[in-house]
Amino acid sequence: MLQAFEDNGPYYRNLLDAMPMPIMLVDDDLTLVDLNPAASEMMQKTKSETLRKRGGEAMSCVHMIDSPAGCGAGPHCRDCDVRNSVRDANSGKAVQRRRSQFEVLHDGHVGRRDILITASPVDVLGRQLVLLIFEDITEMTKLRSLIPMCSHCRRVRIDEEYWQSVEQYLETQHATSFTHGLCQECLQTFYPTVSERILAKRNGESNKP
Repeated sequence: MLQAFEDNGPYYRNLLDAMPMPIMLVDDDLTLVDLNPAASEMMQKTKSETLRKRGGEAMSCVHMIDSPAGCGAGPHCRDCDVRNSVRDANSGKAVQRRRSQFEVLHDGHVGRRDILITASPVDVLGRQLVLLIFEDITEMTKLRSLIPMCSHCRRVRIDEEYWQSVEQYLETQHATSFTHGLCQECLQTFYPTVSERILAKRNGESNKP
C-alpha cells in the first residue's frame, strides 16, 4: 500500500519528509500506514519498527500492556485522545485539534509529554485514512507554568512593565473568581479581640453536653 502511495504521487514522499512536525497516516484502528522522519524521531524508533503497528505500540504508550490484545483494548483506551481524534475524523467532524498528555515508556522509565494532536480524514487511493499531526508543547507548557512573582508584594508580572495582583491574574488568565476571608493567624494578629470572642464561642459550644 505504501509503495502505491509513492508511485501515484511523485511529490508525496518529499512533501511528507520535509514537514518538521511528526506526521502519521493511520487507519481506523490506529495502525500506522506511513510516517515521516520527524515522527520516527519523536518515537525514537526506525520506520521499520513502527509501520503496521498500532499507535500505542509504536509510541510505547504505558497502557499498551493493560490488555493482552494490546493498544485499543485496555480500560484506558476509551479515553485515548489519539483514538478519539481518529474516530471523530472518520465520523465526518471538522478537523480535530486536541491537547493531550502522553505517558510513554522509555528505558524502563515513564516519561510525560504535552502534545497537540490534529486529525484530518484523507482519502488515499480510495481508502479512508486519517492524517495525524503531533506538536510537542512540553517545554512551552513548562515555561508557561513558571509565573514571575515579586518577592516583596507578591504581584505577578504580566509583561516587562506591567504587574498585577495574584487575584487579578487568575481571574483574567484562568476565569477564576475569589472570595475573601481571614486565616486564624491573621485574625489573631490584626483583630485579637474578635479572635478571642470567636475562640471563646467555639470553646463554649464544644463544652456543651
